[in-house]
Amino acid sequence: MHDEPWEGTASGYHNIFRNGDRYRMYYQSIHIDFPGGELRTDSHPRFCRYAESSDGIVWTGPGLVLYEFNGSKVNNIFLTSETMNGVAIDAGNPAVLRDRNPGAPTRARYKAILKSSEKNGLIVLASADGIRWSPYFDHLILRLKGAFDSQNLAFWDGSHFKRWNQAFLRPCPERPGTWHYGSPAIA
Repeated sequence: MHDEPWEGTASGYHNIFRNGDRYRMYYQSIHIDFPGGELRTDSHPRFCRYAESSDGIVWTGPGLVLYEFNGSKVNNIFLTSETMNGVAIDAGNPAVLRDRNPGAPTRARYKAILKSSEKNGLIVLASADGIRWSPYFDHLILRLKGAFDSQNLAFWDGSHFKRWNQAFLRPCPERPGTWHYGSPAIA
């Protein structure tokens, strides 16, 4: 793992969880260059990649055949920085989870929280299989000052989602799919 051309020279924000008899890992890739001594990260797009394992030690990146890199789709890229159904996605900071909410629709068994590449805010993507994604909402779920350039984690606690990064989110009944932001604290 982490040694193919599309994986670039750096990876981060690894999300690992058990799913049945397999472990799933989701993570970002970027390519860092230093031409003329200057830091550059734009030689290829930021990607989100997927790998799986039966034991959590030996990992394989299946050929998902979703996105092309250097003329081939045989790679483990599951998401790129792109505009998807009008939502501008930055694939650099993925936080992927299996939604344990028993009321989650089948199309949204998996969620990914990413930052917007156009506005300061967070986007939620949904997937039935954890591989093919689409926007869960057609708007940002949270918009505040700040870059959102870290891994913005969330989880279902049995009654609502919580975001673990100095914030507490609760559903906004006036606008479904939007969350209120509470005081900066771990909730």
